[in-house]
Amino acid sequence: MAYNEIDESAENITMMPRWLSKPPSLIDPEVVKRSLVDYKNNNLFHYLSQTFNVQVATNLAQAYVVGTTDHWPGANTLWRKNQNGHVQFGELVLFDSATGRRRKELEHTPIQVHSHLKLASFNAVPCFFGEHLLKNRPTNIVAVVEREETAMIASIFKPDWVWIAVGDTNMFERYNLQVLSNRKVVVFSTLSDHDHKRKFWEKLHMSLSLISGCQVTVSTYLQDKSTNERRVAEFDIADVLVRYRDKGTGIIPDDLNEDAVLG
Repeated sequence: MAYNEIDESAENITMMPRWLSKPPSLIDPEVVKRSLVDYKNNNLFHYLSQTFNVQVATNLAQAYVVGTTDHWPGANTLWRKNQNGHVQFGELVLFDSATGRRRKELEHTPIQVHSHLKLASFNAVPCFFGEHLLKNRPTNIVAVVEREETAMIASIFKPDWVWIAVGDTNMFERYNLQVLSNRKVVVFSTLSDHDHKRKFWEKLHMSLSLISGCQVTVSTYLQDKSTNERRVAEFDIADVLVRYRDKGTGIIPDDLNEDAVLG
C-alpha cells in the first residue's frame, strides 16, 4: 500500500501497515554530519572525481548528502532527506570505484543505518533519494530514476531538472508519492531482462498517475536504443550520458531535450 492509497476510514485503520501508524523516525543530524568527511576513502566519491573532477564530486556529495562509513573500506552512506529537510533514512553501501556501480557480493549487501546503529523502536520510512531538492524548485521538471548514482550523474548533464532516485525498488511502496503532486515528472527506467523490474516500472507509472496534478511521462529513450548487451548490463540514463560525453559530440543527445521527451 503506497501513501497515495491509504484509506483513513475508521473501519480500515487497523489494516494499515505498522510503519504507517506513527510518523517516520528521524536520524540525528549529528550522526549525519559526522559522516560527511573522509571522501578520499569513499569509492563513490572517487568514481565521480575520476569521471568528472573533484569539485563536481564535492558538489554532488553536498547536494545529495552522501557520507562516508568505515563499515567496509571505501564504503559510503546514502542519506535520504525528506521534502522538509529531515533525514529519515540511510543506507551503508559499497560502490566499485572503477565502475560507479554497487558491489554485488553477499557480504556487501547494503545495511540500513538504523539497524547498523541498533536504534530501538525506529520507524523506518524511506523516501526518494534527493527528495529534499524538490522544495526549493517547485516548478522544475522532476526526473525519476532507479539508482542513486544515476540521479547524481544525470543532474550534471541536465541541471534544470530535479533528479531523484527510487533506490531499492522493494521499498517503493513506503514512499510518500504526494511530494510529486502538481509536478511534471519524467520516469527513466533501467534496462533489464528481469520481469520483476518491468513490473516495477509499470507499477510506478500507475501509482504516479493517481497523484493529484502529477503529469507523468515514461521516457522510451533507453528502450528505443536497447541492445541485448545493454539489457544484460542493466544500462540506465547515466551510462548513456557519460558515453555520449566521452564521444565529444555534445553535452546531451538532441532527443533528450524537453520537446522530445515530453512530446
